[in-house]
Amino acid sequence: MKALLFGLIFVAAIMIDVAFKPVGPQLGRLLKEGSSDETEVPLRRTMDRTRIWVFIVYGLLIVTSYLGTVKPF
Repeated sequence: MKALLFGLIFVAAIMIDVAFKPVGPQLGRLLKEGSSDETEVPLRRTMDRTRIWVFIVYGLLIVTSYLGTVKPF
């Protein structure tokens, strides 16, 4: 069970990289065009999607540490 959870942690970590990839061009556009809804809304949406994967990693780490401490199996 812990091995499966560690595998899911790696998948979620990869998804953080995938979800965060558009931030570079979006920040470049923000710097070039300035702050507006057209530049900040897509950036915020990307950050929110990335944040979900970060919370998933945290949750999986908590469950894995719980299983390691309690050793229910």
